Amino acid sequence: MSVVVKHELLFLSALVLCACGEKGSTVSTTRPFENVKEAKEYVELKIDKLDVKSLTKDLPIYGEMHDKSDIGLPRTRWKIKGADKRSVLEYIGDPNDGVQISAHCMAFNNKGAYEPWIKGQPCYEIANKLMDNVMNKNGDAFTLKMLTLSGLDRMQEIEPFPSIWGRNTKISIGFNHMGFFDITNFAKEH
Repeated sequence: MSVVVKHELLFLSALVLCACGEKGSTVSTTRPFENVKEAKEYVELKIDKLDVKSLTKDLPIYGEMHDKSDIGLPRTRWKIKGADKRSVLEYIGDPNDGVQISAHCMAFNNKGAYEPWIKGQPCYEIANKLMDNVMNKNGDAFTLKMLTLSGLDRMQEIEPFPSIWGRNTKISIGFNHMGFFDITNFAKEH
């Protein structure tokens, strides 16, 4: 099986996993809820809720589409500039106080292999700009830390997926080596 076909199958499997989920729950693409509750590290956030306008400010996105999530919540999706055409940023919930913003981002080199998430690469750029919109300070340093912990900076499989909580919030941030990251507000029903 060629490298490209393997990548296609992995990507399609990931999309199916995102599309599926228990009725009444938003799919967390980075880690099971049980692991999130055990996160021990906290960071200072400049947000206390997920507001679509502040989160998506200056992000390299286009092609806004609106529909409903599997549980009937408003959902907005965008394509990610420069990334593989199947890469997507997704916001679920009320535009002023949402449940989750998540992304699945992939880029490939000319041999069909995954590109690591490094500076100048589109997946790095969207993650970094989103973290700048969320973190109280040092969004760039936080992005680099999460990419290293998840293996995305070198496309290495690392588990468990790293997740960190915002101090004094129910907002968590998680990344995984399969090209997913999310910011989830567990104070919201999902």
